[in-house]
Amino acid sequence: MRRLLLACLAATMAGCGGGAASRPSPPPLSLILPAAVEGHYTNCTTCADPVTVVVALAVTVVDANGPGGTVATLETRVVNSSRGVEVVRNVRPNAAAGLSPTALPAGGRVIIETGVVFPPPPPRDALILLVVARLTDGREATATAPLTILN
Repeated sequence: MRRLLLACLAATMAGCGGGAASRPSPPPLSLILPAAVEGHYTNCTTCADPVTVVVALAVTVVDANGPGGTVATLETRVVNSSRGVEVVRNVRPNAAAGLSPTALPAGGRVIIETGVVFPPPPPRDALILLVVARLTDGREATATAPLTILN
C-alpha cells in the first residue's frame, strides 16, 4: 500500500510539473563578435619573442529573453585551423580587471573588452578567434570569427 501511494505521488508530481525534469531550461545567451577581427604585429621588449601579435576587441554578451546575471568568465582563444592547434588561450575570471562589475541585465546586453597576445604564426596560416562567455548560473555562449593579422 505504501509503495502504491509513493508511486501515485511521484506520478502526480511528474504530471503536474513538480519534477525536476519538467523545469524549463533558461533562455540561451548569445555572443556577438565583430565580423572581421584584426591582429597587429608589435615589438615586445619583455616577451620571449621580440615580435608578437596583439588582438584587442569588444564582445557583446546578449541575454535577450533571459533573467540576466553575472559574467563568471570570458575565455578568448586563437586557433590555427591550418595546423589544427590552439595558439593561445586567455581566461579572465570575474575578479579579473574589467569583469568584476560586469552584470548582464535581464533581457539586455553587456559589452566586454578582451584580447590576446601570441607569437606570430607561419605565413598564410588561417586563424580563428573563439570567445566563450560563461555566467555564474552555468549558461554560456560561444562565437567565432576569422582572424586576420595586419602589418
